[in-house]
Amino acid sequence: MSPSQRSSVFPSPLLRTSGEMVDRVRRYPWHQSPLGPMGRWSTAFRTAVDLCLGSRLCGCVYAGAEQLVLYNDAYASILGTKHPWALGWPAREVWPEVYDVIGPLMRRTFETGETTGGDDAAIFLNRSGYVEEFYCSFTYTPLINEDGEIEAVCATLPETTSRVIGERRLRTLEKLGASARDTRSAEEAIVAAAEVLSQNPYDVPFASCYMWDDAREEARLCATSNLEPGTSLSQALLRGHTKGPAGAVVARARRCARNGRSERLVLGPEFAPLPTGAWEQGPDNAVILPIVSRGGDAPDGFVVAAV
Repeated sequence: MSPSQRSSVFPSPLLRTSGEMVDRVRRYPWHQSPLGPMGRWSTAFRTAVDLCLGSRLCGCVYAGAEQLVLYNDAYASILGTKHPWALGWPAREVWPEVYDVIGPLMRRTFETGETTGGDDAAIFLNRSGYVEEFYCSFTYTPLINEDGEIEAVCATLPETTSRVIGERRLRTLEKLGASARDTRSAEEAIVAAAEVLSQNPYDVPFASCYMWDDAREEARLCATSNLEPGTSLSQALLRGHTKGPAGAVVARARRCARNGRSERLVLGPEFAPLPTGAWEQGPDNAVILPIVSRGGDAPDGFVVAAV
């Protein structure tokens, strides 16, 4: 069999392996796309697709000048609700929220043959109906066919989100533990903790810390983190009968003390305006964390922390 005959029948592991994306790529109407039918794909391109589909690592192939997306099972988890419709669509349409970042890198690889990439790159994806943090160490490699032409860009994107966020939070926890060593009162410890939280506006965009006076049934603001005094969540004094959103915080803080657990607070428009921390979009939720060192229905204090 001649080389031309071998290429025309597409002798590929793609036909001998199994998996969701293998099946989807096999069934996709490529003859209706700019790539044309599988039998006309170059040997280099077929090999790249085979390697991608057979890999356990998160990967995809951006094909042609249109950057059509072909991806493996691991990459489907990155796509979220964009899977499986993303198969065969241009990267610009699949990732409009980050294309201004990844598009130029792909084009540079496609036009110059230069391999590009980054370590623990921060990309903010909308894959489940909301924008979320995503980190990966990615590489864009040119796919050069038998004629010396760059036919596609091969991408490997091992996700590092859990490690990056975990390390960031661990550093904050270590600093919180160290901050309380030299304090001489509960209030000093809370002020020191608020200073530590202010250094991590990613996980805690803002926070306010109160000390509770059970005899007066009022909470006094003793520290804030990335939050100016005077907002609905940083009033100088909160009383048990306070109305509005601030009153809801007091009631929930007391309930948290009785139950011994934290409680979620939805940050609706009644709490506006509030800072956004390290993000362009402000947080939708906060948690109320009781500080309890004695029995009873009232906390020694409480923290309201945006998440």
